[in-house]
Amino acid sequence: MATARVLPSGNYRVRVHYEGGYKSFTRPTKREAERAAALWLSGVQEELSQDPTLQEAVNRYIENKRWILSPSTIRAYESLRHYFLEYDHFKISALSAQVIQRFISDIAKTHSQKTVRNASGLLTAVIRSVNPSYVSCVTLPQRVKPEYTIPDDEEVRRLLDAAKGLEIEKAILLAAFGSLRRSEIAALTPEDFNLKEHTVRVSKALVMDDANTLQVKGPKTTAGSRTITLPEAVFDAVKSGVPLTPNQITKQFEALCRKIGVHYRFHDLRHYHASMLHALGVPDKYIMERGGWGSATVLSGIYEHTFSAKQKEVGDQVTAHFDAVMNGKSGHE
Repeated sequence: MATARVLPSGNYRVRVHYEGGYKSFTRPTKREAERAAALWLSGVQEELSQDPTLQEAVNRYIENKRWILSPSTIRAYESLRHYFLEYDHFKISALSAQVIQRFISDIAKTHSQKTVRNASGLLTAVIRSVNPSYVSCVTLPQRVKPEYTIPDDEEVRRLLDAAKGLEIEKAILLAAFGSLRRSEIAALTPEDFNLKEHTVRVSKALVMDDANTLQVKGPKTTAGSRTITLPEAVFDAVKSGVPLTPNQITKQFEALCRKIGVHYRFHDLRHYHASMLHALGVPDKYIMERGGWGSATVLSGIYEHTFSAKQKEVGDQVTAHFDAVMNGKSGHE
């Protein structure tokens, strides 16, 4: 190893040559500089000599996280890895900013901005697992504000009428009037229902892992663990639980929507629930607790929607006001 040299500043610097180039260590004393260089050579250089390919690094990252992250998150990682195939042979150290930007741009040609951001997030995490000092400077597609269409009271009643006597009816009731996610609904057991208080305890979710096996895990967030009070009629209808998997809930709900000629996602029933509570003047804190949302940002950014009928009503009022002004009348007349 090279000997430390004194700099004009009075500090000492050691320059270490290795396969990838040079690395410098500057310290106040000669001993500290040489010790820092020696530690790096014995530790970090060993990692660099085992510089994995992107494929190897992704495999290692997923396996290291397998028993820490939820099965559904691991499943999502596995579904993203096929985007990396063209770059699998690259060494992590060879993934320059230009290469990574090209990789992201290639995905953006044919996929949504959400998919691009998810793939970029996984790639960044994988690189940092090998090189903790990595700082991403990639340019991502601009976020697109999602457009939501949520059912109103009348449409929820239509859905329930069409679902009468079917198992999907219970799932609709729990989502629309209890704000439960489909994974939470599918994980419920009779023990989760309190017959005396008409409440349901939400403390788990049924999700698919990367091996396409259903597993029960904890709630999506810490706020997801909650107790929901249900209207008596709703409670009586759902207290035996819903013997459907998340996928079955989705498929049966889609079939029901097609039958009555509407276009909603099952998750839109949670939008309905939150929006209705908001319209009734229920405080955000209570809406968050009831729906299992962990932050007000999520609530205000996604779930505080107005119904299309209400939007039209407000729009008509605004138009009438300015029409009156244009016609020389007071907007309040």
